[in-house]
Amino acid sequence: FVGYFIGAPAMNFFECQLEGSHNVSFGGATITTETDLSKTGEATLKLGIRSEYIRIVETAGINTIKAQVQRVEDLGTHKLVSAIFDNQNVKIKVKRDQEVPLDSVSLEFPARHCCVYEKEQLIWCFIFNYDILVSAAGHISCWYKNADLFIFVVNSELIIFSRSSK
Repeated sequence: FVGYFIGAPAMNFFECQLEGSHNVSFGGATITTETDLSKTGEATLKLGIRSEYIRIVETAGINTIKAQVQRVEDLGTHKLVSAIFDNQNVKIKVKRDQEVPLDSVSLEFPARHCCVYEKEQLIWCFIFNYDILVSAAGHISCWYKNADLFIFVVNSELIIFSRSSK
């Protein structure tokens, strides 16, 4: 998992259960992702989301959890909020001028930024006969494909993926 050590703070990870073709659950919350989980062989997965993608929202709704704020650190250019949900730590990176409640907070996990991991590997979704690759990591467009090789762009970065590397 590069998410554990790339970026500051590291990616948030939550042990979760499969709840359908695009949903996972943990701590009583159901989170919808853009990842196709219909072929997943594991009942227990990990949900990953970076702190800068979690949003503090006024009211609970789809893909939200209610967490208890533990600490708010002013780091100059931004604030780092530490919270607890279901006995798990959650780190949220917000703009410095954003107001943060000091007790409980509703946190939104946007589906497009939710990554799902099975056996410590990111689950990739192949749809439309491999003509389009979609991942929770970002927008992916396919440039070239054959039976075993895909060359595509993820958020302006060239990626080469082969079935044997999965």
